This record gives sequence, C-alpha cells and structure tokens, in this order.
Amino acid sequence: MLRFGLRGAMPFGVQHGRAPMPPERAAAPAWRRAAENIDVMIGSTRLEASLFVPTSMATPIRRALVAGLTGRLYERPARAFARRHAGAGGRGYRYLLSWGPQANPFRAAHTTDLPLLFSNRRAWEAMPTVTGVSWSDVERDGREVRRLWAAFARTGRLPESSGGRFLRFEAM
Repeated sequence: MLRFGLRGAMPFGVQHGRAPMPPERAAAPAWRRAAENIDVMIGSTRLEASLFVPTSMATPIRRALVAGLTGRLYERPARAFARRHAGAGGRGYRYLLSWGPQANPFRAAHTTDLPLLFSNRRAWEAMPTVTGVSWSDVERDGREVRRLWAAFARTGRLPESSGGRFLRFEAM
C-alpha cells in the first residue's frame, strides 16, 4: 500500500508543509488567494493512462480501463483545478491533447506532449507514443504546440484561433 495513496506514486509530487507549500489543509485557500495573480494552462492528453495499462489486455477492457483511469487521475482533477481557479478570479485555459496515430496503443498517452514541446529526434524517436508518426509530422505539430505554449507564457493568453485537429482549449 502506498503511504499517501495514489499521490504516493508521484516521485516528484509536492510535499505540503515544506517550503514553499503550505500544509495540505491550507492548500486550497492558498490557491484561491493566489488565483487572481496567476494565469494557468492546465490539461491532459485524451488517453493519459494508456501508457500504464498493458497492451496485452483484451481491447474493450483496456479501453475502458484507460478511459476510467484517465478521467479519475487526470481529466477530473484538471477540471476541478480549473473551476476552483476561475471561481477565485483566476484566468487561463484548460486543454485536451489528442495527438498521435489512431493505430498506436499509446496514442495521446501521458508524456505525448514532450516530443512536441522539446523537439529532439534522437531523444524521442524510440518513444512508444511517436511510433507510427513521421518525424516531419512531429516537427510540424510540435511547432504549433510550441507557438501556443510560448504565446501563453508571454501573455497569459492564447491567440483566437488556438487549437485545431489535435489540441482543444477551453477558457476558464
């Protein structure tokens, strides 16, 4: 049994009560107080959990498990964070990334955004999430993702025509 439940599986997770984080019981009020001063972009990939569910499972069972885990561990927490942030006067966007070839069992999985954000063929070409995609497609789609992330980092806003065939944004 993990000491802190599912959060205990995150080796890089925050440790409440250690600088700069408040104790866990004070975290939500602290987030609400800071919301007006921080623009946020939060989201997930469509099938985050597919990287963690064995491909040897029967397809319908695997799909159901991936969908359930993705919703519970990624999509619902991102949605709840976005609602709390916006409710406290914060601005930003929630996104959903659906990138990758349909036939790839790791399409739109956890870390799929990394080769798009940090274009380096040698670093990523063996990654299961890019199997079946030409590197020229990774580079083309990555330029679009980097353009949007950079616009948000500079201004806290996205261009009006943001998103498209594999990336969807929703303003908070």
